[in-house]
This record gives sequence, C-alpha cells and structure tokens, in this order.
Amino acid sequence: MTSNMKKYIFILAIAAFFYSCDNSPTETPKAKEAPKVVEKLPVADTIDNVVKPPAPAKEVKPVPEGQKPVARIPKKSRYNAKKRKQIFRKKYKQSIVASFQLDSSLLLFLTEEYDSNRVDRLFKLVLLENIHDEWQEKQKAQISNCIQCKFESVELISFDSKNYFYFEEYHAGGSLGNFDIDFSLYDIESERKYAINYYFTPSSSHFETKFRNNKNISSSSNASKIKQFLNDKISASNRIEKPNEIQALVRQYLAYNEDPMSQLMGAQSFETPVPFKRIATRQALFNLQNHKTNYPGYDNVAKVENENFIIISAFKKMVLGYRKDTEEYFLVWVPKSLYDWVHKMKFDSDGNLILYDRKHDKPWYKVNLYESTVLRL
Repeated sequence: MTSNMKKYIFILAIAAFFYSCDNSPTETPKAKEAPKVVEKLPVADTIDNVVKPPAPAKEVKPVPEGQKPVARIPKKSRYNAKKRKQIFRKKYKQSIVASFQLDSSLLLFLTEEYDSNRVDRLFKLVLLENIHDEWQEKQKAQISNCIQCKFESVELISFDSKNYFYFEEYHAGGSLGNFDIDFSLYDIESERKYAINYYFTPSSSHFETKFRNNKNISSSSNASKIKQFLNDKISASNRIEKPNEIQALVRQYLAYNEDPMSQLMGAQSFETPVPFKRIATRQALFNLQNHKTNYPGYDNVAKVENENFIIISAFKKMVLGYRKDTEEYFLVWVPKSLYDWVHKMKFDSDGNLILYDRKHDKPWYKVNLYESTVLRL
C-alpha cells in the first residue's frame, strides 16, 4: 500500500468519527428540581438534642421482715469473724460456735459447753459491749441444753428493729430413725424463745410427722410474723420429710379409716364385714409387668393376680392393689405395726382376698375388693 493510500484511509476514519458524534441522539436536559424546604425543628426536638426523660430510679426493695438486717455499721467499727473470735478468747479463754456484730459496740457469741456431769451440752448466748475500749459482759443466757443434739443454720434476724437469734436444734433419735428438730427464734432483749418442734418417726407403711408450737409464740406481739418466718424455714428445710404418692394415700387411708381399723384390731373375730373408705388413684404406684413399686424402699414379699385384680404386699409396709377394668391403684390394707406386714395372700372361690397372719401363718382378714369391706377371721 502506497503512502498516499494510507493517508487517504486515515482521513476517512477521522471523518466517520465526527459524523457519528454529530448524529447521535441527544438527551433533553432535565429541569432542575426545586430545592426541598426542610422545616427546621426546635433545637430541643432534633434527634441529637432531644430532651430525654430522666431514667427511672432503681427500685429499692425494703428488707423483708425476718431477714438478715442490712449492715449499717461504719467500716472502722466493724469486726470480722477472726477479730470477734480473738476478743472472746482473750476474755474467756474459750472457743465459740458462732459470732455476730449487732452494732459498732455490741458483739453476740454462741458458745457450747458440757455440764458438770459431762452429759448435757449447754448452748449459751453471750452479749459483749465495748465500753471505753473494754469489752464487758452485758448479757448471758442459756438457750438450750441437750444430750444428742447439734445446732444448725444459726443466723441473726431482725423484726421491727428487734434482734432475734435463729437456730435449728437437731435431736437424733433411736435405731428406728426417728428424730426431732426445734426451729427457734430467741428474742435477745427479752430472753424469750419461740419455737416450732418437728417430730418424725417411721411407721409400718409411711412416716408420722407432728408440729408443735411452744406457748411463747401465741403470746408474742409479733406472733404472726414469727410463725410465718418459722414456717418458711420449715418449708425450705431438707430435713422435713415430704410424703411420696403412696405415703400420701396411706395418710388418707388412716385418716378416713381410723374407726373401722380400731374395731378390727380390738376384736378376735367379726361376724359381719367392716366397711372401709376406698382410697384410690390413677397414678401408677407399681409396675404392672414386674410388680415393683415406683418408689424406693418398697420390696415385695407377696403377689397374687386374677382376671380382675393384681395385689402386691410390701415388706413391713402396706398391701397395694390394681383394678384392671377401672385402671385404678388402691390401698388394700395398712398394718398397724411394721411387724404385722402381710407375707402371704390368696383369692378364695368367691374372689375375696385372704390376708394371712405372719406370726401364725393362718387366714387373718377377708377383703371384698369390690365393696371395700374387711372381715376378721
């Protein structure tokens, strides 16, 4: 290609470029929008300067009656447990069980010692007051004496600005596993003790519990508060036995059938059956396949079954039944003594349940499971 030809092609390319630019469609320029009118808000209402309401004050809950008083003792006047122990030992040459500080000049101590015969354990409260930098005995009181007991859950409690010493006094029982506990409040000022005694004893098929209030509670001006506080402590205690489903049913059985049971126990034999209140539940009390109860401590010693009932007898405990058509579990019999458990049972030809006397191995009671009557044989 000659040089002239190259120049000619170059000129044509330039011309084509300018022609395309001149003939390209042009956009109509958009009309300028009118500026938006922004309404200026008062300074106090703008986002950055909004006046926020004051944050709600934290709710200060009052200390419930009967709770530990809030410490308002100046730090320079406080004595920790180690220092309180040193103060008492220096004065009495004796150890302590517990100690508390009532205010900047009052210390309370719980001590334990034996009587002169080394039998009873004596628990005393000692109140010391700081007078001119010398700790002086202001009050001493014996709050308990016992042989086999121990103090638990000692606390300092306040009612209506009065100080009480709270303690739980546990008394061990005998080989049966019985015990009792005093849930006590001791009024330090008046030296009066308010207590609810809880007594526990195992029985043949359940356990018996009793609560007794001492006479000081009813005579106190704070009787309702004291009783409520002590009842709350009792409810929270892990030493209070809670009945399981079987034990709850046994208690109902004994409550409703006290009279008929007394009739049967006091007679050698009965000519007519004695009606009993039927106590039943739909909650499973024992496994229908292996006949084991759903609660620990109930070992079966006897079991019988027919087309209508399954009956099991637990070692040193009650006789339980299951009725197939109604799918109910019920109490058949509760022995008076844990040594009178039923070791042998059978159904007679009429479908009555025969319970045997363990001591003599002979028929003892005939139970009509439909009519809920018992005949002593």
